[in-house]
Amino acid sequence: EEEQIQITANMVAFIRMRENHWLQYQNGVLDEATWLSYREPLLSVVFHSAIGRNVWSTQSASILDSSFVDSINTWLSDIELEDRDALF
Repeated sequence: EEEQIQITANMVAFIRMRENHWLQYQNGVLDEATWLSYREPLLSVVFHSAIGRNVWSTQSASILDSSFVDSINTWLSDIELEDRDALF
């Protein structure tokens, strides 16, 4: 139980860092290449783990900037489409 709480807290902190990077990108502080390099680990750290997917699906709408959530969800949809296309 305690380990699960720690992992979840770390996952939320990781996602919040990416949200901050995205906001910097939106405000012109980061260029697109830098933002994309920061975004990419979301796949391996967050979305390829059950805990990360659970944190995203249960908490993202309530704790994160809605346009960041929309941006990441669109990106994930695009990736899922590419993965499906690769299967056929």
